[in-house]
Amino acid sequence: MPPRKKRVVASADAEETLDDPQTATAGSSRASKGKQVKFQDPEESDDGDTDEEPATKKRKTTATTLKKGKGKARKPKKLELFQAVPLDVLVLIMEELDTKTLLAMSRTCSTFRSRLHSDQGAAAWKCARANTGEIPDLQAKDLEEWMLASLLFDSTCHICHKNRAQTVDYVLRARGCASCMRKNSVRRENMKDEARFHRTVWECVPESKWSPGYGGEVYLFYWRPTVYAVSERLFALDGKPGFDAYLEERRKVKAGATADGVTLAQWESRYTMKRQDDKADATASRKQKIKEKLKELGYSEQEFRLIEWNKLVDQPRDLTDRIWNTLKPQLVHLLETERELRRQNELAQAMRKRAEKLQPFYNGLHASIASDSARSLFPPFNNFLLFNNVKPLYEPEDADPTLADLNQARQGILSEADAFAHAIQRAFLGRLVKANMDLRKLDGAVATTSSNRYVDAPLVSANDAFALAKEITSVVKCPKDWCSTYATFPAILDHVKVCCTTSALTEDALSTTPAQIAAVRHIVESAAKKVSETSTASLYALGRAFVCTECNPKDPLLGAASWSGNYIYTWDWAGMLKHLLKQHAPPANGPQSFPPVHFTPPAAPSPGQANPGGFVVDSDSPQSSKGEGAAV
Repeated sequence: MPPRKKRVVASADAEETLDDPQTATAGSSRASKGKQVKFQDPEESDDGDTDEEPATKKRKTTATTLKKGKGKARKPKKLELFQAVPLDVLVLIMEELDTKTLLAMSRTCSTFRSRLHSDQGAAAWKCARANTGEIPDLQAKDLEEWMLASLLFDSTCHICHKNRAQTVDYVLRARGCASCMRKNSVRRENMKDEARFHRTVWECVPESKWSPGYGGEVYLFYWRPTVYAVSERLFALDGKPGFDAYLEERRKVKAGATADGVTLAQWESRYTMKRQDDKADATASRKQKIKEKLKELGYSEQEFRLIEWNKLVDQPRDLTDRIWNTLKPQLVHLLETERELRRQNELAQAMRKRAEKLQPFYNGLHASIASDSARSLFPPFNNFLLFNNVKPLYEPEDADPTLADLNQARQGILSEADAFAHAIQRAFLGRLVKANMDLRKLDGAVATTSSNRYVDAPLVSANDAFALAKEITSVVKCPKDWCSTYATFPAILDHVKVCCTTSALTEDALSTTPAQIAAVRHIVESAAKKVSETSTASLYALGRAFVCTECNPKDPLLGAASWSGNYIYTWDWAGMLKHLLKQHAPPANGPQSFPPVHFTPPAAPSPGQANPGGFVVDSDSPQSSKGEGAAV
């Protein structure tokens, strides 16, 4: 500790200066720090003839101090008003609350918390239990009322205090997140430090039973924090007078906790079902009130069904006047939108019916074309309805064309049909030529032969393009995803007129790719056929004769049992084409190659198949000369 500093006086003159008040007042500011006091002679102060009054000290005022004291006093907060309620009134309020609300009330302030966590708050918790689905009384007396409420209605993990802890074990009286439950709800043999526990601890802690549902095995789980706490208490009382009493008490707690776990689980099931029923009743009541109010606004029950399952209507909340005033403009907007959509649909259906009346006129125009190729290029019916000369015949609501009106529009319709044929043919041939040129670039230049001259030679002639479109490698799939029909152009248009009856055909709907061209050639060559001499009809006639070598069942002994019912590995040529493009698609910027395809020619029909009657004629038998048959 440093030595205490002593007061040092510099000189006698300095002492006189300190004793003389006038000299001290006239001194420097450094020597006269602090508040200065004016000294006065006592004789002068006793003189009664003086007329001067002593100066009064004034307090400094600022703008802030001037404002103080004006206006109203601070309003007490709501919680302060609630705390000021008399105790007997507060108890009456608590007795009317449910457990979940009382639990939230206990966490508003320290006053309510200490009161509800004490013995005085036990009566309030019991009343709350009776108001909340009749929560049963517990046999184990070690769990306080507020702890039971927290176990049932809280969502916080007892270990890490994370929110939304959904896992709860009523026997162990613990709630936790998934991670904490795995770490703390453990089996006895999985506790590495079992030797440090008291020898009788397993008789004193609750155990939760769990069975996987097979084999009849039952596993016992213990709550690690409880095991540590009880074991420590047993060690502290071991050999002392209170050991036997504590041991007996813990055994009763264990038996009571086991029974309470079953009781609380049953109560939770009943409580959950009741809450679901209450929500369903509240939702039905809300819907009924909204339906009645919408009827008053002029909407029908059928229109209400359109918004019945909207989130604004389908809620388990009572419909108050304030909520209805908020929902009313939104529901009216939804209903008016539905009305407009329904009106538009009705107009579209009526127009579609008027358009369908033109089907005989369309069929007549289609049949009047003499050339087969031109007839194939005639537009489908849905494209026919988009012609400018056809729209006036069905779009107006009062449209009812006569025979004269149809004959007058005939020439214009045929002109538009020719324009459609030229446009779709030009678009398809352009994409076809580009796909073949891209394939040649990807695979590299090859020698020109009669079978692949359209692969490696430049396609600049219209005649070459038309000839290329007729080859089997130029097949086009039906635009419908569910249809697997392939045909060359323009024969595919005849199929589209029958298959695609709900939408119009676009110019980019019919196209091919380099991978598809290479895959078709690969399939045709696997069947030992020439590309220039093969047609789609001959390929379809082969049936299911194509097998992908990379997708065969690995074990032939298990193939019939495990593969045939779940995996189809034999296809017709269209199925094999789809399989190659989907399962073995080559890279977009590399050679267009595919795995080998095995072709199995269809077997020749047996004599019994050729003669369904079951009789064959033996050429060497005597019946052959008589024309009789022998039974097989």
